Amino acid sequence: LCTPLLHLRTAPGMQKRRGFRSSVIAQDGEHFAPKAGWLQKKSNRGVWQSRWFKLNNMYLVYFKDRSEESVLAAIDLRAVQDTAIVDGNGAMDLIMSNSKSYHLKASNSAEATLWLEAIRRRQDEHELRKAAISNAAEDGAYRAEAALSRITKSQSGRSSEDDIASAKAAMSA
Repeated sequence: LCTPLLHLRTAPGMQKRRGFRSSVIAQDGEHFAPKAGWLQKKSNRGVWQSRWFKLNNMYLVYFKDRSEESVLAAIDLRAVQDTAIVDGNGAMDLIMSNSKSYHLKASNSAEATLWLEAIRRRQDEHELRKAAISNAAEDGAYRAEAALSRITKSQSGRSSEDDIASAKAAMSA
């Protein structure tokens, strides 16, 4: 379910820019529906800039153009606390957990809705995967504890090879 950072492959055409994690430019997971397109982003100076945006893993990555050669910035979707459609003209906000907001604009309100739905879907899928991993770890710990308990309760005081093999399998699960 989780790909170690060492084994991530860079998505075709993406160059790693200094300061970005490998997971920002890694090839998007197969379990995520692709989403990319032109959006406008409001700069810190209040100027609207057209940028090519792409959902990539748990990041909303943006580039200067469609070639996707160099990442300008990446918004970590795990830190997006809330999303909102601002008006009927395609404006939307991503409200971050650190109280910062990203102001974006799609070509129309329907397109803005599609972008926000895609972002929420990725967040939901991420939470489900995280819960599944946590549950699997808890289940594995429970099985390991049960197997170790059987070993220590052995009447002869010696563990059977089956009990040891079972405990090892439970611990590695």
